[in-house]
Amino acid sequence: MKKLLPLLLLVIFACQGRLTDEQKKEMREGMKANQIVKISDAEITEAAYEYGRSISEKIKGQESQNLNDDFTKKLQEEYHVKIYPLTSGDSLLLDIEQQLIEAYTAASDIELTDNIQKIGNDSLLYTLPVMETRPDGSVTFQYALGIRMPKKAVILSMNRK
Repeated sequence: MKKLLPLLLLVIFACQGRLTDEQKKEMREGMKANQIVKISDAEITEAAYEYGRSISEKIKGQESQNLNDDFTKKLQEEYHVKIYPLTSGDSLLLDIEQQLIEAYTAASDIELTDNIQKIGNDSLLYTLPVMETRPDGSVTFQYALGIRMPKKAVILSMNRK
């Protein structure tokens, strides 16, 4: 805001104090866009669910759900996230990721839903269980789709009015 003040004064003096309605509107919108807004953890969590669901829907819409293909890489770049599978027995998983996998495998007979977890101070992990239906009709946990997203990307994705 302090950086905008000299620019604002320069514009006003350059126009001799007369701004068109369009210029005034642009200035108000610019000031509103740079305004500091307090966002609650609940709002961030809800936005993270929406952000993760929108990404996972695009992945589900693909014919090939290979998480190492070019489409997934494009999604990672577009949304500024990391997309990867969480499988049981993976020694590279974080503790929270391992706990999620254990919970999903232990409750595979129950209808499982997506989840959001905090990772550190500036990241969130969205997980979506991918289930496999066997020929006998039973459903088992196959893997979890993991989408690690920075809080900044989630906050910028929020539609603030």
